[in-house]
Amino acid sequence: KAAVERYLASEAGQRAVRNKLVAEVVGNYYTLLALDEKREVMLQYVALQKKAVQLAKIQKEADAGTQLAVEKFAAEMAKGEAEECGLREEIAAREHTLNLLLGRLPQAIVRKPKDLAALPLPSAEGALAVERLLARADVVQAEHELAAAKWDVETARKEFLPQLNVSAALGVNAFNPKYLVRLPESVVWNALGTLTAPLINKRAIRAQFAQADAQQLNALYNYEKTLLGAFVETHAALSKLEHLALVAGHKREQYAALTRAVAAAQQLYANNRASYLEVNDSEREQLDCRLSLIDQKLEQLSTLIGLFSSR
Repeated sequence: KAAVERYLASEAGQRAVRNKLVAEVVGNYYTLLALDEKREVMLQYVALQKKAVQLAKIQKEADAGTQLAVEKFAAEMAKGEAEECGLREEIAAREHTLNLLLGRLPQAIVRKPKDLAALPLPSAEGALAVERLLARADVVQAEHELAAAKWDVETARKEFLPQLNVSAALGVNAFNPKYLVRLPESVVWNALGTLTAPLINKRAIRAQFAQADAQQLNALYNYEKTLLGAFVETHAALSKLEHLALVAGHKREQYAALTRAVAAAQQLYANNRASYLEVNDSEREQLDCRLSLIDQKLEQLSTLIGLFSSR
């Protein structure tokens, strides 16, 4: 029975390893999608800065602007191009990581572009339910290890019990030699039962029992620790998801306000009623907010992946 429990524990351990591998693959895939979206946002920002450079040059030629505004927009455009190159490098590295996890040679990862901000999130309701916690791979593994340790103690305890040994003998016997060849009259069956107590190796049995008992206590402690850790981990993940949802809502409001601010700043600059610095700052803040929204959604997805991968 102990061997069966250990086999079931090993199966649960294998399930935990498989879940972890799948979680790594899914997590890297969503990170790749986030990098794709960031690169697309950065390309849009670079294109916006190119238009700003052209507008600044036109205003300079009409004596409504200065060379400083042209150089400032050109510098911001070059900065965006450099950041886009960095994102391309990150994408290539993430593709190599995914191919390694999938056991493949380096190749392009086929994916469909998605708007992560609009991607619906699965519900984590009921994640703290008792049946879900007890069904986690790590908890199941610890449970079977505890059961195996219990059967080890039972086996060690039985070693203290006396053993009944039954021996038998079959032969012929007769008081008169002439009857020895007469069968089956001379057949004799002997059965002897002895009760043997473990006296010789009693110390070894005690040591074995103490070891099994200590292993059971250790398995019990490990099971309690695993179960408590599963509850704390799940509770922390749910709290984090709730917090991230609130932050994402405020970030969306900020992005909407910055979008309106950028439109107003560009209109005022075109009418020579705002400086290039106001336009530049508004556009950079809008870019940072958009990238932050992508990171926020990726963090939500990563938390959910970690939550579901432990099952």
